[in-house]
Amino acid sequence: GTWSMMLAFMAAILATCHVSVRPCAESALSQSAKLSSGAAYASAVVLLSLASTPCAAIADVGTGQQLFDAKCAACHAGGGNVNPLTDKTLKKEALQKYGYADEAALSALISKGKGQMPAFGEGVPDFLRLSDEQIGSVAEYVLKQAANGW
Repeated sequence: GTWSMMLAFMAAILATCHVSVRPCAESALSQSAKLSSGAAYASAVVLLSLASTPCAAIADVGTGQQLFDAKCAACHAGGGNVNPLTDKTLKKEALQKYGYADEAALSALISKGKGQMPAFGEGVPDFLRLSDEQIGSVAEYVLKQAANGW
């Protein structure tokens, strides 16, 4: 019906947004034709509330911070390192010293891990796995925090 078509249209647009919205939008898009009119309407209302936020704002540091808090902060709270025997922190100077002061290098480290730091990219169990976009969000967040002195 009409609501299913509107839901599919909104979901297709929102699926191009950042990772925080994409799963919801893609799920709605795949299910839109199967939903009853009422369920499609309710889903459209939820997606409409997401649509009122520009994609750039959704992609902002909030997602990176949430992912960092969930996956990284146990070892790197405040940009530090729980291992007192290393200077491999997330502080600006350490990132520069070890070659991780740009998003691509830091994303590769997050994806592949190194030493005691676990990998979060492809090939790890689902409960640890972050998508490339999520990894980029975390790297962006870390670099912004490092630039601001944590």
